[in-house]
Amino acid sequence: MSQGVSKAVTDFPILRQINPFIRTPLNIASYTLQRSPLAPLSGRWRRDMMQGGQAQSEAIARASVGSGLAYYFYGLAEQGAITGTGSGLSVDQIKAMEDMYGYRRNAVYDGDEYLEVSRLSPASDLMTIMASIYELNKYGASKEADE
Repeated sequence: MSQGVSKAVTDFPILRQINPFIRTPLNIASYTLQRSPLAPLSGRWRRDMMQGGQAQSEAIARASVGSGLAYYFYGLAEQGAITGTGSGLSVDQIKAMEDMYGYRRNAVYDGDEYLEVSRLSPASDLMTIMASIYELNKYGASKEADE
């Protein structure tokens, strides 16, 4: 994917003006993908698996630990300890929750207040993705959560 985006920027330099930082967002997405249940979709993960040895062991470890964390984060979302993007909620619902409870998107709830974690990317990406999937399921948008 990153090669395709890089080629597009090379072929159409105007794209560099729209998004000057091509590699960084793609590397963050790749980092998160390799540490999730979706790791086999990553080209690097597949290459490491084919290479064998230490590279294969590290790929398995990344995917295993990431998958375990994904399930853990989903459980935290069920308990209300973390929030996602508010997917499945209307703007009015989000506004009401913000006014009544101090709700924040992409946050950790410590019992008193919501602490936003979006600036901790890529470390927080898997957590907020799993919380968003939970919210999609909870608020009746399970079709979107499965996609």
